[in-house]
Amino acid sequence: MATSNGKTPQEGRTLLGYLHNSKYSDIKVLLGPDKSLFYLHRIVITTKSAYFQTICDGAFEESQTREIWLEEMEPEIFKIIVAWI
Repeated sequence: MATSNGKTPQEGRTLLGYLHNSKYSDIKVLLGPDKSLFYLHRIVITTKSAYFQTICDGAFEESQTREIWLEEMEPEIFKIIVAWI
């Protein structure tokens, strides 16, 4: 049985249940020229990716705004990458 967010109760109990879900997220990633929006969790992406750690912890605008725009990235490819992380 799905809940009001379209997820089953079991999906909500795993990290994958919060992938691309604004609940509890603390960073937005905009992808491609259309700026498709992904909601992510800094603790997850920064511990698994030196690239995201540098952006989130460095003296970059993105560390303050908590928005990262990856203009060249395709949303479907990024979804696979984030699920793998």
